[in-house]
Amino acid sequence: MNVSLPIVGSPSRAETALACERRHVLGDIVCRQPVQRDEGSMSVGTVVHAGAAAWWRTGDLSKVEQSIAEAYAKLGEMPFTCEWLQELGRQYAAQAKLCAVHSTGQIVAVEERVIVDLGPAAKLSFKIDRLTRDPWVLVDTKTKGKWGPAFERKWEAKWRRSVQQMLYQWAVRHEYGVRPAHFIEAVVKELPTRVYYVPLPEWTDAQLEEVVREFVALCQRDAALVASAMLPGGEVDVDRLLYLAATATRFNFDNCEAFNRPCQYLPLCLANPAERLGLLLAEYEHVEPEYLE
Repeated sequence: MNVSLPIVGSPSRAETALACERRHVLGDIVCRQPVQRDEGSMSVGTVVHAGAAAWWRTGDLSKVEQSIAEAYAKLGEMPFTCEWLQELGRQYAAQAKLCAVHSTGQIVAVEERVIVDLGPAAKLSFKIDRLTRDPWVLVDTKTKGKWGPAFERKWEAKWRRSVQQMLYQWAVRHEYGVRPAHFIEAVVKELPTRVYYVPLPEWTDAQLEEVVREFVALCQRDAALVASAMLPGGEVDVDRLLYLAATATRFNFDNCEAFNRPCQYLPLCLANPAERLGLLLAEYEHVEPEYLE
């Protein structure tokens, strides 16, 4: 569980928390996932990231195929075969550009985790998909399932106002002392695939600092929840923390199908509060998130 102080947060988890605190606390603080879960298309991004990292590190298609096979083997049932994903990886390698719209550049980081210490209040843990210099360019790879002019406008617009992306940009400025051009690398989950680049704003320092303050405030709220479940000796009463996570957190019923599928915690939110701890213990298991490793 993510209960050591300062609380470790990440850009994507911050965006989740702003949308629905309960979903964030259940998934990112007490780290519970359904025992019976269909990770499905959400796991495609994990596999694509593995193949992309192998491509930029080695330039070897056989390594891309191997990395995709290894990532695929670690996941549960998926709507795509390993061979289908390997072909997607090969097509990605043929289309993707190291520095997005720029023709030259040198790799600084590929799939590299960075942890920024924000003092006693919080830690920001994030993974750089790709960062280059000469020129400085930050690229964040996203898979997407739909294609069409109306959908594209909506999909691209959400990244231009994304807390997640603002935190990435702030962290790179903070850690590297540079102001990179910033792009979403969109990979369409179909064959033949399309790879294209969405430019993001160069947000002002004041805009980014505002987001960092909100991130710290989120981590402080998480810490307060954890503290309310601590025993006199400093240990966490796990059952009490689980109960609080399922009953004393803010929820947002407008966010229950944010990814075009029911939230995995919706059965908890719909249950009688007195029944939620039992349901959480019986039907959810602890899964340590990557950003705590």
